[in-house]
Amino acid sequence: MGKVPYHLQKRLGGAALLLLLAIAAYFSLSRRGTLRGFDPATVEDERLVRIASLEKLIALDPSDYRTHAELARLYFALGDWDRAERSALAAIEHGRRKNAPKSFLMEQLLLLAQIEQKKGNAQKALEYATRAAELEPQKAAPLKRRGQVYEQMRKNDKARLEYLRALKLDEKDPETYALLANQEFRKGNRKAALEWLRMGVRRNPKSGEAFRNLARGYLRTGDTEKARQAYERALELEPDNANIRHEYARLLQKLGDQEGYLTQLKKAHASDPHDPKILADLADAELAAGNRQKALELYREAFRRDSRNPQLKEKYQRLYDSLLAESGERREKSIQGPAKTATEQTVSQTAPSDGGSGTATNSSSQNIGGISADDGPKQGHGTHSGAQAKAMPADAGLGQSPSGLPQNITPDIEAGKKSFEAKDYATAEAHFRKALEKDPNSAEARYLLARSLDLQGKKEAAIAEYRRAIEKEPEHARAHYYIGRLLYQAQKYAEAERSFARAAKADSKFAAAHYSQGLALDKMGKTAEALSAYRKATETDPNLREAYFNSAILLKKQQRYDEALAALERSGPGSDTEYQRGEILLKQKKFEAARAAFERVLAEKPQHYEAAFNLALTYHKLGNPAGADKILSRVIRDDSPADLHYTYGKLLEESTELAAAEKQYRTSVSKDPRYYKGWINLGRVAAAQQKYDQAEQAYRQAVLLEPGSYEANLNLGNVLFKQKKYDQAAEYFEAARRLEATREVVLPLAQSYENAGEAEKAAKVYSDFLRQHPKDQTALERLGYLYYRKMRDNGKALEQFNKLLQYYPDSAKAQEYRAMVQLIEKQTKEQ
Repeated sequence: MGKVPYHLQKRLGGAALLLLLAIAAYFSLSRRGTLRGFDPATVEDERLVRIASLEKLIALDPSDYRTHAELARLYFALGDWDRAERSALAAIEHGRRKNAPKSFLMEQLLLLAQIEQKKGNAQKALEYATRAAELEPQKAAPLKRRGQVYEQMRKNDKARLEYLRALKLDEKDPETYALLANQEFRKGNRKAALEWLRMGVRRNPKSGEAFRNLARGYLRTGDTEKARQAYERALELEPDNANIRHEYARLLQKLGDQEGYLTQLKKAHASDPHDPKILADLADAELAAGNRQKALELYREAFRRDSRNPQLKEKYQRLYDSLLAESGERREKSIQGPAKTATEQTVSQTAPSDGGSGTATNSSSQNIGGISADDGPKQGHGTHSGAQAKAMPADAGLGQSPSGLPQNITPDIEAGKKSFEAKDYATAEAHFRKALEKDPNSAEARYLLARSLDLQGKKEAAIAEYRRAIEKEPEHARAHYYIGRLLYQAQKYAEAERSFARAAKADSKFAAAHYSQGLALDKMGKTAEALSAYRKATETDPNLREAYFNSAILLKKQQRYDEALAALERSGPGSDTEYQRGEILLKQKKFEAARAAFERVLAEKPQHYEAAFNLALTYHKLGNPAGADKILSRVIRDDSPADLHYTYGKLLEESTELAAAEKQYRTSVSKDPRYYKGWINLGRVAAAQQKYDQAEQAYRQAVLLEPGSYEANLNLGNVLFKQKKYDQAAEYFEAARRLEATREVVLPLAQSYENAGEAEKAAKVYSDFLRQHPKDQTALERLGYLYYRKMRDNGKALEQFNKLLQYYPDSAKAQEYRAMVQLIEKQTKEQ
């Protein structure tokens, strides 16, 4: 055998080395677990990667203002306010040098205002927002930001004026209506808040965002069915809006429609596959279905896009650790087999438990008591009060350690409680965890750990620990109560109510649990049950004023005015109570007593608009309009916006004070000739007083301002019809019908054509309408008489009256229809 040449030896050696490396790589990769690459510590936030790339671009071109702006946005999203501020300032500086568009500079100023708000520098935020407004005076965004800053400064009246000015610039902006609605919600004025949101829909009926805002408003009032309808309409308009679809999915989940929830969630993900909230919810669903590996993959994708989210991080870390431990156990079993050594058994017995089965060694939760609460819903349910009643009163302090606790964990419990009372919740958490290492079965240590997590904002982890405490001690009233609070904050009112009910059952003297159950029932629209829960709360604690106050609001809604007044007497003094008392007395037509109540409110809060308006209304009812004007001068001045006059006008109109309402509406449009709402309402009250020429002028102004308004065109057509101007009436009815072919516009339109001598047009309008509504009795009857009397078409007339007899054989007019059929048949035979 000949000698192999050297160059061939070299090639063969290289090939062998490559083969060995490939084999080694194969076995190395095949041994890698499914968790390779999932370690949370190695997952990079995409925003940080993007920032590193942009910083390199800045190094190459420091004057690139758009890159500075992008950096500012990313830093803001990460909560790094200082870096965000520096980048935004650099964007403005370089942008000015390079003649950047005004819109760009305005956006950076508004971002700076937001940053200063986050940092708590409201005055500086206001300066930036003001500069933005000066830069672009015709834009609504700076005014809205100014309003939000004023709200942060608790200058709510100034905030309202800014929002109203923003509306003048852009009457179709859904966000502005939502901001105004939020103000009303915070004051407890649900009706007014929903009216703002409905107005946003009317002004921009093609906006999915407007309908989404309306849906959110209905959710805040507990009307889930209307919320569902609003979300469905929003999705009809914007089917690819992932955020709206995600919110709709969560509503379906809340309503118990799990299949619908998953369907909508998947559609939301298809519309936006990168949204971390949608990814996290999909992961939750996969985890619930037992698909842990798939859930981990989805959590990782969400975590890559939102690594600063503590709840997401905790979920991801917990699942990763669980799967990692599981894979470790499998490897250990394959190597060692099922048997354990004595040392391993000892370790497993003393290791911290995750809340498995076992006998609790601690005493009842009632011996320890609860930690003082300060993070629940804060508002009561006053409709116009703005009451800041504590919705969930604080319970007892931590108290003494129960004697039943094992001595080895008592020092840790006591140390944790001291840290907790000092509001050092992280240190308290560490002490309570140490106690659980010594006794994993201690329900009380679990509960105290949950409270510490709760007050650090770790809501999901807190709920898990509360539930583990309940596993150890099913009647742990405080754990049930605080789970209820967290569910209430998440607007999961049905689940919250069940938790509060369990807390109240475990401790019948727990007044806060009864009261909170009432709040949840109220949110669900279960008024009778809510009243019962409030009554139990006051029976347990007669000094729980919030329960009396909220009972009064519900009783007022049910028109049980005397009972509502009695409840208010027990709710204690204050302007909120006096305002509610005044409203009830006004509804009872006890005008003098109502006047005194509203005056007491204004003595404490001189700028309370609602109280001033109601007080002025009582003066009108008492026959003293001059007194009403004097009261209004306190809150409505020469520089007051048109909206205040309009609001007062609505109140007067609702109370049938039409002349006074007309005066306020006239003032509103004189202040702002482009104020559409003022013109519409002015036309309505003038028409109600049969001042049709004045109503016509007002509606014509409304149509000029909004030619595409169904309401304005319909109303103008109606007043022209009443003045027998049938040709003109038909013109505006037609305009309204093109927008919305409703019965209320179709019937007067056909009547206008008929009265104007255009029978063919009238017949066509009726016929078109009947194709969609074939059983409409009025349309059938009018069309029958039109054919018989005006068009002399007995055949078609007979057809209509036969249909009437077919559809309405037992109606009050059936005899008239039979007579017409007989008459037409007789005339037909005689011809």
